[in-house]
Order: sequence, then structure tokens, then C-alpha cells
Amino acid sequence: MSRIVLEGPDHAGKTTLAKRLCTITGAKYHHPGGAPADETAERACLMEQQLLIERAGPLVLDRVTCVSQQVYNPNEALDPVRTRCLDTMCTSPFVFVVYCRPPNEHLVDVGNYTWRPEETEEHRQKIVTRAFEWVERYDRVMEKVPHLSYDFKDVAAAETLETALIGALTEDDLWMQWLSATVLSGGRR
Repeated sequence: MSRIVLEGPDHAGKTTLAKRLCTITGAKYHHPGGAPADETAERACLMEQQLLIERAGPLVLDRVTCVSQQVYNPNEALDPVRTRCLDTMCTSPFVFVVYCRPPNEHLVDVGNYTWRPEETEEHRQKIVTRAFEWVERYDRVMEKVPHLSYDFKDVAAAETLETALIGALTEDDLWMQWLSATVLSGGRR
């Protein structure tokens, strides 16, 4: 069974895409929640997500701790553990990592943001003031990860990828092969 991992900066379209994929396919949706409180909690999140990836499907993960923590909370001691978890995830069969990455102009234009009710004003200000820094970190982390690229602003390409992801979640062999080949070719077809 296919598992789709959606990663990318805040307001990149991850949750919208995840919910659309789950609604259409009936796939299970998982979001890790906020940042883990401490190292013990983070290790528990990493283990939980790894088990989900190994055992659940069809599944759409709206962020994974092994990526987002490297971006938002870098830690020299933990980053190697995070990278190992990411490598394990990426080598699991039929796991497709999608980097949701619209243009910078969209990501830093707070007028485009749809704030979630649970986001505090402090969190909103962090997103606004550190957006460029976090986008650059995401780019650096994701350049090391075999992935597919998704930019909802590029409507034709976004629709093609969405169709392929729906196919993978419904176990269409041709779409799963297409996605695998696309990842191997550097995320573009």
C-alpha cells in the first residue's frame, strides 16, 4: 500500500492537498501535531511515524518529524538520528515524499496566509519573521531527499501529480510505477 509524505514550509499547500487526497481515496490522514516538547517526545514521534509508514496504508502524512525538526529546531546531536529515520522512510517500498514548494513570493506574503485557529499570535509572528530562513532550510534538507515536487501555483503540473498520487493511494500499478520512475529521475517528468 502506498504512503504519501507531504513536506514543505508553512502555507505551501500540504494540508489542502492531504485532505483532498484522503477525501477522494479514503486514505488515512496523519499530522504529527506541534513540535515535540523534548528529546524523549521527539524520539517517540519518530518511532510512531516509522511504524505508521511500515504498517499503515493507504496513508497521507502531513509532515514528518524527521524533516520538520531539522528545519524548525536544528540540533547537532539529533539531526543524525533524524536523517537516519528519513533515510529509512525513503527506502520503504511505495513511500512517496512530496516537497510542497510554491514560489518564495507566495510563502512570504502573509496576505496569502490562512491562519489556523490553534496558531497563537506568537507562532504567527515567528512564521512571518523567519519565513525566508525556514524556506532555505527546507530547500537544503529536501535536496538530499528523493522526492516529487508539488507547486499548487503550477496548475497543470499539480493536477498531474495529484492524479498520480490518487492512483498510488488506490493501488494503480501504472501510477505507482510512474511515481517511482519520476522520483528516480529527480522528481520531474
